[in-house]
Amino acid sequence: MVSGSFGILIGIGVVFVLITLYYTFKRPIDLEGILAANRNVGLISGSLSILATWIAPPAILIAGQVSYQMGLAGAFWFTVPNALTLVVFALFAADIKKRIPKGYTISQIFPHSEGKLYGTVATLTFFRSFIIFVQAVIGGAAFLTFFSDFSRTVAIGIILSILLSYSLLSGLSASIITDLIQMVILGVLFVVFVPWTVVTGDGITAFLQVLSVENVRSIFVPPGLYFGIIISISLFTAPFVNQFIWQRVFAIKESKLKQSFTLAGVLFFFIPFGISVLGFMAAMQSLAVENPVLAGYVPMAQYLPEVISTIVFVILATALLSTADSALVACASILAIDFGNTLLETGIDEVRMTRVSMIGVAVVVGLAALGPFNLLDWLLFNAAIGAVLIAPLLMSIYREQDLNPQRVFYGLALAILFSFPLFSYASLQNDNPLRILALIGGFLISTVPLLADFEPFKSLYKNHL
Repeated sequence: MVSGSFGILIGIGVVFVLITLYYTFKRPIDLEGILAANRNVGLISGSLSILATWIAPPAILIAGQVSYQMGLAGAFWFTVPNALTLVVFALFAADIKKRIPKGYTISQIFPHSEGKLYGTVATLTFFRSFIIFVQAVIGGAAFLTFFSDFSRTVAIGIILSILLSYSLLSGLSASIITDLIQMVILGVLFVVFVPWTVVTGDGITAFLQVLSVENVRSIFVPPGLYFGIIISISLFTAPFVNQFIWQRVFAIKESKLKQSFTLAGVLFFFIPFGISVLGFMAAMQSLAVENPVLAGYVPMAQYLPEVISTIVFVILATALLSTADSALVACASILAIDFGNTLLETGIDEVRMTRVSMIGVAVVVGLAALGPFNLLDWLLFNAAIGAVLIAPLLMSIYREQDLNPQRVFYGLALAILFSFPLFSYASLQNDNPLRILALIGGFLISTVPLLADFEPFKSLYKNHL
């Protein structure tokens, strides 16, 4: 239990507000600043901001849970694809920026005149950003209730209040500024406290015990393999359908994009790996774990001095805010640009609409975070969104001529009708093979209509489809 936790959180919020005010005082807060950080972010700022948003609650919470519950298979499938995803996406980032150099949202890759298609993509990308926001709030609330005596409801309210306090000032600019601070602070956790816990608690022995032949084999056979397929689909499609990743593509200088994503991917590997080792310790040493999502932090509480809990509390509080504020800005940008400006043509000032959207989204996310679904449930559902969107997005990035919007729309609609209900049912039944069927089916259904835009398939499509 951390004493004075409420005061610490208020202090974090005040610091973030003051820093945001300092860096934005001499700069006009216009649409470019609030949604694209003026498009001049450099290598270090860009890579650390990508790292901060990619870390998310899954990396610092679920990494410990899956290693504790699933052993080596869970740790492997969560860590390796996670890091590789950013490195692979580095190859695509510059092409996205060239395609829509003045873009704000993913949907702008499609013609806005086609309202049904544009609106469908906007809705899916909004829902995905919304899910990530809910994940961040649920993870933050679990963490706060673990380290303090806050109730879950109060914890959620505190998190959302802090986020709004500085995000309303300058949106993405504020998010990137605070990302840098959060990454420096989080570095202390992984450079100092994780190794300290491993050494003090004999974590090396626990790690070596996990590296048995049987455990290595578990990576490539069910149920570990099923989890690996689902989480890999979710991760590898994530940057392509993730609004706040695209926002960083738009914000970072084109000459620094590839290096920024590659560096972020390399640095990211050590974060879930370090938390996974702590999860192994909790499992192999039979430590008392009340909430599996916090399994990675039980060894810290067990083996480090009590005063360290306060420091870890500050570190994790700032880290969890980094993803939440990015998701908040992402949701608001889609509502303001895609719906308010493009589809509804409200004519309302976009900066004002963005800020109003932030408040509305925060309220709805707070209510959703109080629901019955856990962090892993929300995370896995992202895979269904990525599976149906990935093919149309890739085609739109690399095809000079616009895709046929009617075919793309109906392909997406059918894919959604097939994939989402089936994936939801499979999640309720915890049926991983059925989840995989839903993902593959959704991908194929959304992809088949696109084949008509390839020359070898045009005659087939005209004659038979």
